[in-house]
Amino acid sequence: MTTRAESLTTERLSLRRFTPDDLDWLAALYGDPEVTRHLGGVKSRAQTQDFLDARILNYYDEHPGLGIWMTVDRGTGNPVGFHLLNHIRGESIIQVGYALAGAINSVPIQASVPTNVTPPTKDPGGNIRIGAQATTKINRQDFGIVFNKTLDGGGVLVGDEISITIDVEVIKKGA
Repeated sequence: MTTRAESLTTERLSLRRFTPDDLDWLAALYGDPEVTRHLGGVKSRAQTQDFLDARILNYYDEHPGLGIWMTVDRGTGNPVGFHLLNHIRGESIIQVGYALAGAINSVPIQASVPTNVTPPTKDPGGNIRIGAQATTKINRQDFGIVFNKTLDGGGVLVGDEISITIDVEVIKKGA
């Protein structure tokens, strides 16, 4: 297994590769029936260890550029979930997804998002490209964001429904 440190950082979150030291957190996540109802069900610690080894740690080397990354709140350093870009087991299809367990503004959340994936396409430079898009909606009030103002002409300043769209393009160089 290679040990290169791959990460992605935003102002609030950081995505990093899992390590063997993440087993306790991952086992707790897969032991929670509320979270795992979107992830195929509860796993024992031994099943989680097998999953961590085969589908996460070894996967990084077997499929460079793909995998499952721990998502960490930069302010606290605490894990809040994971994001993935990997193959559906037994398929050549790439999936994009995430699982969140924990709290955002003290609101517990669990989520699974349907994803549309485009088939691999060769670009003019000879690189293989795959695109994916995931879309979901949330209610901002579920996260404690309740500010609003009534407008003079009727209605309110801010709607409750928030649309989230994630677009991803992956390029395999020199294919």
